[in-house]
Amino acid sequence: MVRNKHLYTIFIPAILLVLAIFSFRLFQYITIFVSPFDNSDDTSTDLFVIPISTQDQIIGNKKAPKTIVAFEDVQCAHCATLHTLFKEFELTHPNTLKIIWKPASVITIPYSSELAHTYLWCAKEQNAFLPYLEQLFANQTELSKETLELLGNNTRLDMNEVHECLKKDSVVTYLNDTKQLAKFLQIQSVPALFLDNKQIPVPSTLSDLEILLGIPKSL
Repeated sequence: MVRNKHLYTIFIPAILLVLAIFSFRLFQYITIFVSPFDNSDDTSTDLFVIPISTQDQIIGNKKAPKTIVAFEDVQCAHCATLHTLFKEFELTHPNTLKIIWKPASVITIPYSSELAHTYLWCAKEQNAFLPYLEQLFANQTELSKETLELLGNNTRLDMNEVHECLKKDSVVTYLNDTKQLAKFLQIQSVPALFLDNKQIPVPSTLSDLEILLGIPKSL
């Protein structure tokens, strides 16, 4: 009997130690794999911040107090409509909002949008991002390579510089990194908008956008 008690004094602390270690590892596992968008608890802090690259295009005043990260595809009709809405918002609330525009190549018909996004980023190198983007939106159903070249001439791009830019690994790397980020964020359709690192509904009216940004409505 004494011998049994002696065994208990040895094994019970050992068992408790094993349980404590297991509980600690389980806690670590749960903490690591919390979804970055699981914000049911308002007191929780953001676990993931959407990275902003120096190669991202900023639309609007860089010092604007409100920032939306927008993943868009130049062949997306809703993205073109949203671009018009953003321009309307800028006229109504100047210098209030900046858009961090990130390419998300999700459309493959009738053409893959990846080539168009590459041309767009080469236009960016000539400070012609917005003019070329609007050309792409206006012709988004027929963005063949020939059309991309024609639109470049319409935007008065130096096409020799564009062709040299198309060979750069840096542009391809940026687009691939952005594609991987979109996959990580589980973006399956565009436009996809993020405000304060949380995905928000896509506004369809100026009033919707004002409400999302928490600013007074326009008159």
